[in-house]
This record gives sequence, C-alpha cells and structure tokens, in this order.
Amino acid sequence: MRTEMNKPAGGLGTKRLLAAIAVLAVAFVVLAAIPAVADDNDAAGAEKIVYVGNGGDDATGDGSQAKPYATIQKALTIDGVTGITLLSDMKLTGEGRVLTISESITFDLGNHALTIESTAIADVDKNGNVIKDEAGEIQSTAGGIRINPTDSDVDLTMQNGTVKFTVKYGEGEWQKNHCAITIAPNGGYTSTVQLQNVNFESSEYAIFAMGSTTQRDISWTEPSINVIVNGGSIKSTSEVAAISTHGNYGGEYVEIRNAKLISEKGPAIYAPSNG
Repeated sequence: MRTEMNKPAGGLGTKRLLAAIAVLAVAFVVLAAIPAVADDNDAAGAEKIVYVGNGGDDATGDGSQAKPYATIQKALTIDGVTGITLLSDMKLTGEGRVLTISESITFDLGNHALTIESTAIADVDKNGNVIKDEAGEIQSTAGGIRINPTDSDVDLTMQNGTVKFTVKYGEGEWQKNHCAITIAPNGGYTSTVQLQNVNFESSEYAIFAMGSTTQRDISWTEPSINVIVNGGSIKSTSEVAAISTHGNYGGEYVEIRNAKLISEKGPAIYAPSNG
C-alpha cells in the first residue's frame, strides 16, 4: 500500500516570506525619504521666546536662558520671535523714538523693571533751522515705544513687572507731551495693546492711541485700537492724561480691569471725538 506524504509547504511559504520582506523594504525606503518632524519649538506657528538680560551678549548669545542677548533691540531682530522675556532689570535709551514695533510681540518683564529713556530731538526745517511753535517752544520728537502697523495688524502685550518712561530735553523751552507708548495704525490695520499686572509710570502720556490716520474704503466693524489694562497701574506724573485716545478713523476701545489710572496733574483718560 502506498501512502501519500504531504508535500512540504516550503514553496508557498517562501514566496509569502519574500513578499513580506519586499513590502517592508519599500516601507523603509519611503519612511527614510520623509523629513524628520521638527520638535514643538521649531514647528510652524509655535511660540519663539528670546531671553534678554544684564550679562548677556548680542554677539555670542543665542537668546536662550543660558546665553541671553544683552539688548531688546537685538532680540527684536530674530526671525520669528513672538516673545521677549527679561532676566533682569533693563534700560532702553535712545534719541527721538526709542523703539519701533512692526510685528506682534509679548514682553514678559519677569517681575523686573524696564526703564525707557528718550532724549528729545529738535525738529528742523529743510534748511536745518530749529522749528518753534506759536508759543516759542522748540518742536521735538521723542517717545518710548511706537506701534505703527502699515502692512499687517500689530499687537503688543506687556506683563508682570514695572515700566518707567522719561524724556530728556536740551536747554530752552521745549514742546513736551510725548508718549511712552504711541499706537498709530495706518491703512486700515489694527493694534491691541495689553498691559497685564504692569505698574507703568510716565513723565508724560503713558499711552497715546491715535487711531487709524487713513480712512478705509469699507465701513469699520471693529475699533482700530484696543487698549486693555488688567491689573497693575498706569500713572502720568505731568499735566497730561495717563491714557489719551485721539481718534481719527476707526475709533478706540479702552478697557480697565482691576487697575488704577493716575494722573497727578491732569485727567486719567482724555478722549476727544475726532472722527
């Protein structure tokens, strides 16, 4: 009697094994060709925080906590920066307007003090002669931070610390009433300035909201400027207001939440209607 023996399954099993290996090889090649995914700090749209402090270095620093930059001006030049954190008390000084903000940014003062000191520049005509106003005062340019959106909305947030603004004038009678923060959006763009738990003191205007200086072709549906103060205080030590909203086009919205507005010699808020 002949007994049929089962044929080994080696032929079919080997083919399946080779096919599986081929699939895995293709998958490996495809995965190898896909670029590695960036970590959260490098991902598009992620916050990019840069650190600034005394002892930092604009040339050798990298903006990290371990190797901070020395100046805020340097930090603002870093591509994609969304926030600047202070590691110590800092001072911003300069002639005329000290700092211009052209992209949205958050300043975390880190419970430190930021001093902004502007040296006024006399305005001159085309012949180089100093211009004086009707009262005989020298017209001048000075100021702390200027927000002047021209091609996109620009927002500024300052939080957790102290800000002090002063202006230095030369000899003679100078035109005063300059501003620690000037907000002047143009071309239909908007700005929101938020102060969160900041004690802000200015020798002149603390916040001057000009509104848009040009009228849009379409009707405004929202204010061109929003000023939101949440906690802390804003103080003007001169005869001008702590906050002035000098509306042109678009209007301004001011909201005070659990904060003190103080003007030693003038109104806390000055809000004339001008458009």
